[in-house]
Amino acid sequence: MWLVHSAVSAFFAGLIPVLGKKALSEASAEFISFARNGCALVFALIVLLISGDRPILHFPSLLFFGLAGICELAAWLFTFRLIDRCRLSVIAPLDKATVATVFFLSYMSGIARVTPQQITASALIVVGVLFILLFVDAFRRDIETIFFLIAAHLFSALSPIFSRAGLMQNRMSAYSGLFVRNLSGFIFAVVLLAFSIRKNAVFHSLWKRWEKQTPP
Repeated sequence: MWLVHSAVSAFFAGLIPVLGKKALSEASAEFISFARNGCALVFALIVLLISGDRPILHFPSLLFFGLAGICELAAWLFTFRLIDRCRLSVIAPLDKATVATVFFLSYMSGIARVTPQQITASALIVVGVLFILLFVDAFRRDIETIFFLIAAHLFSALSPIFSRAGLMQNRMSAYSGLFVRNLSGFIFAVVLLAFSIRKNAVFHSLWKRWEKQTPP
C-alpha cells in the first residue's frame, strides 16, 4: 500500500505547480499560498473528524508540527516565485533534489537510518540536478532566482524532518499532526498575505503621491 500512497501523493503534488503556474497570471504568490493552505486546512480538518481522533496538546509535538507547517508554507511560497520565473520542466527535477537533503538531515539528526541504496539514489538525483543547472538554457541564473531555489529547497527538506520529529514524540497521531501542521501554515499564510496587501497599498499610495508632485 505504501507504493500506492506514494504514487497518489506524487500525482497530487505534481498538480500543485501546474495549477500554480496558471494561477500566477491572476494572483500573487502570497495569495496562492494562502488559498492552498486554506484548502489543505479544510481537508485536514475533515480527515481529523472522520478518523475520530482526539488531539492531545503536547508541547514538543505541537512545536515540531507547527514548524513543519511554517516550513511547508515557506517552501511553496518560494517555489511559486520560482515557478513564475522558470519553466515547469526545470522546476520539477530541481524539486526532486530535496530527497537527498532529507536523507542527509535525517541521518545527521538521528531521526532515521540511511541505507547505501538511498545514498546511491540521492547521488544520482544530485548529478541529474547539477546537469540541469549547468546545461539547461531555460534556467535563469540570476541571484534572485538562485535565492528562491535554495530557500525553497531547504524549507521543503525541513518540513518532513520536523513532521517526523513530531511523530517520534508518540503523543499525537498522524491525523492530529496533519491538522496542526496545516493550521500553523494557514496562520502564517494569513500574516504574509496581510503584510503583502499592506505593503502594496503603501507602495501604491506613495506612487500616487509622487505622480501628483511630479510636473507633467
